[in-house]
Amino acid sequence: MNTMQQQQFTQCLPDDCAENQVVQKDGTCQYCAPFTKANADRSKCVMPACPATKKMILQQDATWKNCPDWTRADDECRVCRPDPCTLRQKLLKDGTCSPCGDYERVTTDGKTCQRTACFGRQKLIIDGMLEECPPYFKGTDDCMKCVKPTCNVNQRLLIEGTCEDCEEYTRSLYDGKQCGPDICTQREIIQKDGTCLPCPKFTRALWDGKKCGSLVCNARQILQEDGTCANCYPFTRASKDGKTCVPHKCNDRQKLSTDGQCLNCPAFTRAQGDGTECGPDNCNIRQEILEDGTCKYCKLYERVVKCGATGRSCCQTGVCPPNEMLYKDGTCQKCAPNERVSEDGKDCVIDPLEKQLDPIPAPRVELKTVMDQPCCTTAGCDVW
Repeated sequence: MNTMQQQQFTQCLPDDCAENQVVQKDGTCQYCAPFTKANADRSKCVMPACPATKKMILQQDATWKNCPDWTRADDECRVCRPDPCTLRQKLLKDGTCSPCGDYERVTTDGKTCQRTACFGRQKLIIDGMLEECPPYFKGTDDCMKCVKPTCNVNQRLLIEGTCEDCEEYTRSLYDGKQCGPDICTQREIIQKDGTCLPCPKFTRALWDGKKCGSLVCNARQILQEDGTCANCYPFTRASKDGKTCVPHKCNDRQKLSTDGQCLNCPAFTRAQGDGTECGPDNCNIRQEILEDGTCKYCKLYERVVKCGATGRSCCQTGVCPPNEMLYKDGTCQKCAPNERVSEDGKDCVIDPLEKQLDPIPAPRVELKTVMDQPCCTTAGCDVW
């Protein structure tokens, strides 16, 4: 047998071995190991190279299988799995990771990027996280920054960064974080918006400072421009419009009442002081009080005594005991030992029946009771 005939006799035809078998030197077929296949001349088993797309994995029979969406083959092309993405990367359909944009983070399924929803006092930072705004600030609608709200004059700014309406009769004060009324004067009222409003002339703030009004003055008071009452001068009263003082028309026997009326004084009195009280004049010890309230000097030989239930002062002729004469001021005085009272009782005369006193009496020492002689100390002495 020639050489050519021997080669033909020892070589297996490709069709004689299965696809995943190789021809051995002894001409028999042998299966390739898992993940390998026979080369073109079936002389050895080889492992197929991984495709550059890494979209398929190699099976044990050395065939290729496409990876599902959102995965790709590992470096050995044996397993389909997604790349491990961070919280700022989204997973693509080819299984690779793609970075999220600024202010974005990946969703819970890991397949899309979006901005996190913010609420009230939060803003987004560039890595997609939320950050609390400072006190009295709030986040914008797009969550991109914190801003301090602009409240109106009737609102206060809360620490949460929102505006709250002030209570009635108050407004925003100071830094806008609290409400309160303006400080009004006594001639200003506080309005519902918290500001002050001047009162018209002749009025002032009344009723908790929320309304203008005037005080109620009596008949002897006038209403001033500041809304207060002022007393009228003595013997005057308020005019009809209550804004000026005018003289009243009461006579000396009448007093001015608080309602501006003239009232008759009781007997033995008349108007005193500023004309608002009745009383007697201040009489001296030689004067009696008359029914019109004035004083009148007593006549000679009369003195002032208490009369009537009121104990008013009146003049009365004195009644003296025997051996006492009635003096001009109405008091009684004793006559000398050698004297007796005259017929009219107003003088002492020599008694002829009595021993005359020695004109030059002998000196002697005796204790003597000194009697105060009547004297005039009043303005009425000039009538004697």
